[in-house]
Amino acid sequence: MGDIDNRKCTEITRRELRESWKDKDGVRYSLDRKRLLCYDGDDDELKSYVIPEGTEVICDGAFQFCADLHTIVIPNTVTHIGECAFSGCKSLHSIVIPESVVYIGGGVFPQNICFYVDCTCNKHFVFIDYVLYTADMTKLVAYLGVSLLYSIPSTVTHIGDYAFNNCTTLVNIHISDSVTHIGCCAFDGCEALLAIDIHNSVTRIEKWAFNGCMSLISIKLSDSLKYIGDEAFSCCEALNSINLPKSITHIGVNPFSCCPKLKDVRCESKHYVVRGGALYTSDMKKLIAYFGQTHSFVIPNTVISIGESAFADCELLRQVNIPSSVKRIEAHAFECCKLKLSLPNSIEYIGESAFACTHLTETLNIPSSVKYIGRLAFNHTSCKRIIIPDSVTHLGEEAFSECESLRSIYIPGSIACLPKGLLSACYELKRVVIQDGVKRIDIRAFAYCHGLQEVVIPNSVMHISRNAFLCCESLRTIIMPKGKKELFAKQLSQYKDIVQEV
Repeated sequence: MGDIDNRKCTEITRRELRESWKDKDGVRYSLDRKRLLCYDGDDDELKSYVIPEGTEVICDGAFQFCADLHTIVIPNTVTHIGECAFSGCKSLHSIVIPESVVYIGGGVFPQNICFYVDCTCNKHFVFIDYVLYTADMTKLVAYLGVSLLYSIPSTVTHIGDYAFNNCTTLVNIHISDSVTHIGCCAFDGCEALLAIDIHNSVTRIEKWAFNGCMSLISIKLSDSLKYIGDEAFSCCEALNSINLPKSITHIGVNPFSCCPKLKDVRCESKHYVVRGGALYTSDMKKLIAYFGQTHSFVIPNTVISIGESAFADCELLRQVNIPSSVKRIEAHAFECCKLKLSLPNSIEYIGESAFACTHLTETLNIPSSVKYIGRLAFNHTSCKRIIIPDSVTHLGEEAFSECESLRSIYIPGSIACLPKGLLSACYELKRVVIQDGVKRIDIRAFAYCHGLQEVVIPNSVMHISRNAFLCCESLRTIIMPKGKKELFAKQLSQYKDIVQEV
């Protein structure tokens, strides 16, 4: 079984949780008792626990928040221990890994406490000087020491997912020239790490590998590096320069998001280009990352797609000019920005949280070219008026939720379903007119709209969720066509006295 299959084996499904069995200690299991899903009690109550014989899998994050857990016994039937299973157990200082265990996920153990792993009976892992490796010493699974300096042994080729995650004591690390692969979140949260030199053997850096390394000033990338995963260097607040070598063939989602001091990005790869404070694909059709230090920015008219998180958290930026060439604005593209912009009549796709927590103009006229608006796309924006065009056929859940200044919105009939939480917590919203064509109003679509007074429902609506208008204390009138009141009697039972048929 490969790493991908192993990781899937420890994931919890919604169905499992829904159908799970809970023991007297508050620990949930799958119905066949083979999979330990999670602890589902008060975090400070579980002090010690013996996992019963027959359990085969300890799922991801199973005891993650049990800060007072000091003893855990794992039976010799367990084969898989999932990611972050014991990561928050600060009172747990040691653990015995039985011989049956063949897979240990990333970030399983608590950091910064000199955690001890006894795996003397296990042939798949070895524990040396507070570091857990695979038995052949080729993969570093977890660093559990508190040293300021650490040198990775020359046998290691793979630094595992979460291997040094949240190791806040580590200041310097030497990566041996045997290492080829740095895993997901490998150095995530290593706040004291000052500098790192990645040898030419490294060909792949996975997503979030150095996320949150707030003291990291410089990093030298391997001349053999081919792959940089999503947001690999995000939130490196002290990072001021980086050189992308010519060997790179893949760069994921904005690798430099939330790096406010980054000014000097050089690129030697033929697959990418740096121009005027931004990183693009070589054909200039996709803008991957903006790292400029200016108050305004003009996107070139070659750009078709603004990449995921491309401008996210750009604190200095106040104005962006988007050309009519742009068709797609990907997820989180402008999240948490304070800027002025207008959307051209070429955009077809607006991704999840694309403008979440962004200061926009008072009236938002979504272009008539837009067909898709993703989940949370305009969550918590400052708009007072929103006009959705008839071209939109998909609205994601909570797309306009928490727009606290929103007073009016036009919802066209082209949208068959008003999804979960669409306009929830829009406190200033007073009146909503839903156009003919809408068929469903889902759960909590208008929940917590405390100022909402009137809703006009068209003849096309065939289903209204029972909690669609949850906690709308000011609601005084619900207008609907004749003959519809009886249809919605159960769903709107709490508002039956204010329904008017016209």
